[in-house]
Amino acid sequence: MDSNFKDEVRPSIRPPDNIVQGSSSCIKDLLNTIQKVSQSPYPVYIHGPTGSGKEWVANLLHSSGLNPDAPIMDINCSTIAEELIESLLFGHVKGAFTGAHQQHDGYFSLVKNGTLFLDEIGELPLHLQPKLLRVLETGQFRAIGATHNQNFKGRIVVATHRDLEAMVEANTFREDLFHRINVINLTVPPLSQRKEDIPFLIAHFALEQKKTFTDKAISLLTGRNWPGNVRELRNTVLRMSILSESSVIDADFIHQTLLKKKETLEEAARKIAEQILCLDTNNTLALIERTLIQQALNETDGNKQAAAKKLGVHRKTIERKLNNYNEVFNNASTLVIRADAYINNNQYYKAIELLREARAHVIRMPDLVDIDRLRTTICIKLGTCLRNIEGWASEEAISCYEEAHRVSLRIGDTSELSLALLGIWAAELVKLNLSNANETALRFYQLGIDTNNDAILASALMTITNTTFWTGELERTSAALEEYFFFRQLRSEMSKQTDFDPYPICLEFKCVVEILQGNFAAAELTRTALVAYTLRSNNDFVKVTGQHALVWIAHLMDDKHSLQEQTDKLLSLSNRSDFSFYNGFGHIFSGEHLSNTCDYHTGQTMMVEAFNHKMHPEDGRIFSSYFHIMRGNCQRQNNDWDALANTIQEANEVIELTGERVFKPLIMLLEAQMMLHRTQEDDAIYLLDNAWQLAEKQNLRFMLLKISHVWLNHPSLLNHNQWDRLQYLESSFSETDFHPNLTELRNNLAD
Repeated sequence: MDSNFKDEVRPSIRPPDNIVQGSSSCIKDLLNTIQKVSQSPYPVYIHGPTGSGKEWVANLLHSSGLNPDAPIMDINCSTIAEELIESLLFGHVKGAFTGAHQQHDGYFSLVKNGTLFLDEIGELPLHLQPKLLRVLETGQFRAIGATHNQNFKGRIVVATHRDLEAMVEANTFREDLFHRINVINLTVPPLSQRKEDIPFLIAHFALEQKKTFTDKAISLLTGRNWPGNVRELRNTVLRMSILSESSVIDADFIHQTLLKKKETLEEAARKIAEQILCLDTNNTLALIERTLIQQALNETDGNKQAAAKKLGVHRKTIERKLNNYNEVFNNASTLVIRADAYINNNQYYKAIELLREARAHVIRMPDLVDIDRLRTTICIKLGTCLRNIEGWASEEAISCYEEAHRVSLRIGDTSELSLALLGIWAAELVKLNLSNANETALRFYQLGIDTNNDAILASALMTITNTTFWTGELERTSAALEEYFFFRQLRSEMSKQTDFDPYPICLEFKCVVEILQGNFAAAELTRTALVAYTLRSNNDFVKVTGQHALVWIAHLMDDKHSLQEQTDKLLSLSNRSDFSFYNGFGHIFSGEHLSNTCDYHTGQTMMVEAFNHKMHPEDGRIFSSYFHIMRGNCQRQNNDWDALANTIQEANEVIELTGERVFKPLIMLLEAQMMLHRTQEDDAIYLLDNAWQLAEKQNLRFMLLKISHVWLNHPSLLNHNQWDRLQYLESSFSETDFHPNLTELRNNLAD
């Protein structure tokens, strides 16, 4: 078996010399996207027709990436015998199977921190797809016959000319693997979509052979169809360069060698069919049928009889097909209208049934503009209903937003595009894919700038506010909020399609940032505005998101009376409308109250059950670090120190994995309190100093007050430097600022 490896794979990729260069807009867009994503470690999915240059794109991604000097290795999944692929990818230990006479390192090991390019990923056997999925999810793999895992530190790039989404529908490719590899999507266009690049490519390929083509020769070649794309063009130039004895190849020579045979009708039709099959559409046959009928009607001034004659069919055939098209379109439109009525009454389950049916109707229809507009509307509404019930991380909701994104890009509908971007961003955020969420937020903002659309800019600024808060970039958060409220003076505007208004979320984060920075008086004013907004809304989803914010704010303000009241309201509203995520959020705070008042173990169980099940494992990630802080404080107050140690470890792992750092000082504070319990005072002082410096660097006076509380409860640890710190902190607050920890600090300093 080992002896076959060298013949079956290509150990490294050689760049195919500028085959994707050119001046066309689609190539410029592709190169621009490559430049943007090359520094990212995430998987890349390259798709495009055979011969278009997917391998070149993979090589450029690597050479422009984080580790250009590391290996790049290529395996073509369609050319390797099925029984060899697993060993080739993962490696094997000696004796793992018959013929395994020595250990063999697989490509996941050999590529180190470089790039592994899996070409024709659609041909990867189904039974190996879960193993590739595990590598993508965990960053680990296991050689055949081995007993331990190895870490994979490289980047995976995949490519195919096949339609993976269609394969997912046909159950020939795993849906979960598709979503994992489809993090960054690059489309390499066929040559038919970039004809203006053909003269450049001909000149480039000819120069390699020390030949020159005349302008007329280039014009002849440019006018031809190239179903084999750049590869066919390059081979043609190579063949003519070899056959020509002259250094200059003219039009006559091309006629003699390439064009002397007149195309038959069947050959011409085949070439047209090849171009049609390259179109980005879900229903090619329906699109061409509808387009042919419409074109025939246009050319005959709407005369169905004459149009039928042009198409070689009976008039009734055209009428039947037009009636069928109109019937399906009208049925789908009616289903959307009926779904809207349910949405307006917060009956999302019933709306979902109707919208799924409408989506099934339009998928069978051709990709024409009026149908595409209806399709994006259906996807946005369905994604919104699923989001309300299942949370932002709902896989079906994400697929709806991604479909709406593709279609709206194709038809240039910026309004629908912005709604799709909102759904995609939210899914990335709640899963704490913060790098992707940041990129999407910036694209969103650029769309708002390009269109000069206040509604799009409002949502975009909300996404920037939210993302930068969780990454701990509070200066960017404050700048986005300032642009929203003061520079642009944006106000509440509800989207009827998505039940979404960025205004209360911006109010929420404005209030939270004010609390964290210790501007408590300003935070109270913002909280009052948020309460008023929530009370006057008639939309259950808007109300529940407002209540969610008010619960969190009351907890940060240590306002126990308001916290209990707002939590009860949140649980009542989320139960009534079956908003699982927000119901779980409310139960976490109820569990904390139970833990600290009467039944610690029942309260802890309630908190964990709510976080792991009600909030949805993916959606709950966005609240993960704060949840661990809440749970850790309960464990500390109830002297459950072993459990606290585990909670601190889990919290640090979350921060390390996701980059969510805003609450890092409070995690360090919990760890310092555990050290004090263990009488490890030196370690505790070190952690308290580091937590103070980290919070002070970001002007997080709220967290400085929390650290002060610990110092004040252990006065023997205080030195003059720390007393000076506490006095300076107290003096930085205004007389109108109020917080229980601030009152404690003032009283201790007064004594």
